[in-house]
Amino acid sequence: MSRHLFRPWPTLVVAVALLIVAGGCSKKTWRPHDTAIYHYNRGVTFLENEDYRSATFEFKTAIEIDPKYSEAHNGLGLVYRYTGHTDLAISSFKRAVGANPKYAAPYMHLGVTYLDRDDYDRAVTFLEQAIKKDKNYADAYYNLGLAYYDKHQVSPAVGLLRRARKNFIKAGDINSQLWEAHALLGVVYEELGDWEKALIRYNLSLEVEPRQPETWEKLGLLYERLGEHEKAELCFSKAAGLKNEFRSLPEP
Repeated sequence: MSRHLFRPWPTLVVAVALLIVAGGCSKKTWRPHDTAIYHYNRGVTFLENEDYRSATFEFKTAIEIDPKYSEAHNGLGLVYRYTGHTDLAISSFKRAVGANPKYAAPYMHLGVTYLDRDDYDRAVTFLEQAIKKDKNYADAYYNLGLAYYDKHQVSPAVGLLRRARKNFIKAGDINSQLWEAHALLGVVYEELGDWEKALIRYNLSLEVEPRQPETWEKLGLLYERLGEHEKAELCFSKAAGLKNEFRSLPEP
């Protein structure tokens, strides 16, 4: 399987809501300057709207006003990552860590950026650090599972699949709406030969986000293996309908 099969979404399951103003900052020791907060929030808005030029300017403005503003460094790193400037992204995320070592998000973003580069060991290191900073960080568990799964694709090992399974389960337990974790758990269970649990996870994923042609196809193929041909055809029909719908959408 292509490592990108289950990645129509960004590897980073980032909700920009993670970029909250006071996230990870101790009010007892430091608070960003009000003007820096204003420009940071503008940067978040531009980032959400994919206006990367304006977001860059606003995050840099916030950093100029307050160089210790970890979230602003993290936001700038996200802009660089989304625009393909991974070296600059890594530098910004590391500055975010340096400004506030307790802030979990930049550790995760470092891990995902290294995962983009197929540097699985570094990815695992930073994602594990993100989890140490925040035990309930569903996105970090998801991406850690993805790192183990992708490493398994290069060097197959049951142990890596089991680690991927453990982290996907944890991600789904923390955030039941994280359909990506359920979908990839289905893939992992299939590879481990547990077809019943694979069916359960594919269906859980589709309950949360039914507009996934890839998952409908995987579910259809699994039903075929189980000899349930009518269910398989229904899944293939849903997948085909979604693909046609996506192809007919106007270009943004």
